[in-house]
Amino acid sequence: MNHWTFEDTDQIGLNYVAQIQLQSNQPLVYDAFLTNNKTGNAILVDETSHNTVGALMIL
Repeated sequence: MNHWTFEDTDQIGLNYVAQIQLQSNQPLVYDAFLTNNKTGNAILVDETSHNTVGALMIL
């Protein structure tokens, strides 16, 4: 059985699951993941190294 607990932190470890808030400098078009899983997810890419640094499911 899974039990979710939430902790405030400044860092997220490798393969951790977190609930976050993002702010963008441009409007984003998206749907909730449960409504449309194609437009309800995203990846985060480091703009200097171009490495993937995270994956998102939008609630």
